[in-house]
Amino acid sequence: MARETVPTVVLLQTHFFDRALLRQFRKLRKTCPSHFDIVVLIHVPPDTPKPALLDTVPHHLVTTPAIREPAYTGKSTGANWSLWAGGHFDLPMLHFARSYPGYKRYWVVEYDVRFSGPWATLFGAFEDNSADFLTTSLRRATTDSDWCYWDTLRQPDSVEHPLKSEEKIVGFMPIYRASRAAVEAVDHGYRLGWAGHSEALWPTIINRAGLLIEDLGGYGMFVSDANRGRFYSNSPNTWNLSPGTFVFKPARYTAGFRRNMLWHPIKPLANTFREHMSSIRRRLSVREFVMDRDIAGGLSQHNMNQSDDMEVSKRLR
Repeated sequence: MARETVPTVVLLQTHFFDRALLRQFRKLRKTCPSHFDIVVLIHVPPDTPKPALLDTVPHHLVTTPAIREPAYTGKSTGANWSLWAGGHFDLPMLHFARSYPGYKRYWVVEYDVRFSGPWATLFGAFEDNSADFLTTSLRRATTDSDWCYWDTLRQPDSVEHPLKSEEKIVGFMPIYRASRAAVEAVDHGYRLGWAGHSEALWPTIINRAGLLIEDLGGYGMFVSDANRGRFYSNSPNTWNLSPGTFVFKPARYTAGFRRNMLWHPIKPLANTFREHMSSIRRRLSVREFVMDRDIAGGLSQHNMNQSDDMEVSKRLR
């Protein structure tokens, strides 16, 4: 008996579209399950010319004003609003989901994610998985109280009891899959007034709605036994999740050699070089500061010792 397919879309999310990304799109389309739709989801500032290559692929282009849904009062307003710094990079996806509600599952893959194998291997591993939300590095605030954006998490006034630490859940979302029910739970939560960084809001809201969340792999508390150690590795106890294959930083120029693993972030060579040089400069600056401090401290101690010696000499005369 043939497996029943679920209407599914893969959104390749980006803020630009060039020939390199076109090749990535084609590989994604070629190696995905045949019943998946593949769409480029691109966000650009207002008055930005449309990339010419976009017309060669299915795409959904949105501008900043379009994604700032007025009903999302905690996510779309504020004088210092910023898409990336504020953790609002889920808004383009929600704009697509509101525009195309017919899909039952939405995969989102950011432009700097790679998989060192056929994408069908990864996606196919979860075709029979009923989780409403899949992503990487899922953990509770009880095990990672130092995550730097917990203080952005705000619940609406209609939620009577303050969130407990065990109810606060964060993930790392350069790739994720959400069911239609999960998307609707997040949309409803944002309309109620939930605010904060999307990587905490999505798993927290979806879990509170009684829906199932699960890790794509790794060794965390939300991974199934079947997927433990599969598809990616990283270090959740470090701020940048490094070392590992799927980290926040540092950037890589290309995916590694381990098969059927997720890799992030994969950046152009020039970007990778700039990031490494910036890291080296920061380390040198810290080292120079420490050396200057130690030298100054040594000179100060030397002067104090000289003063003490002179005082002793006076007393001995």
